[in-house]
Amino acid sequence: MIGNMEAAGLKVENVSKRAVKVDFERWVRMTDTANVTKQIIKTKLLAELNGGILTGMRPFIETDTLKFTQVWAIFIGLK
Repeated sequence: MIGNMEAAGLKVENVSKRAVKVDFERWVRMTDTANVTKQIIKTKLLAELNGGILTGMRPFIETDTLKFTQVWAIFIGLK
């Protein structure tokens, strides 16, 4: 992302990141994900939790609820 900003002529002054816990079921409802796609994603996340292939979504179970971690970032650049 920084490279893209610099390529656009911006000087990156600050980057702030934070990890955000996301409820899987709430996320698929908000994104209007098709049920078949939802099941594929859920299967892959649960497989990862059982030692399967990494999805990059960093899934976990919290209070019997499937969740994953998003990273939100704010970039401040000057032109």
